[in-house]
Amino acid sequence: MKMFFPLSYGINDTKKLVINILIYVLIDVIAGFILGLVSKIVAIIPLLGFVVGWALGIVGFIIGAYALIGIILAIIDFIKNK
Repeated sequence: MKMFFPLSYGINDTKKLVINILIYVLIDVIAGFILGLVSKIVAIIPLLGFVVGWALGIVGFIIGAYALIGIILAIIDFIKNK
């Protein structure tokens, strides 16, 4: 798990926990903004816009799940190290 979530491990103090949570939230927000922007641009083309929009929705879900799992692992590691 450390290979996929490197920010979530080695958390010893509250400041590092908050910074790591903010990093995961920023990853999710920035990726969501970029995916939404690309989706709106591609939506101009009727059939391609539907297919690409659907695929980008799946990618957005995966990125959101990654951020959520990373936050949960960071909190668990913080509690375990306390």
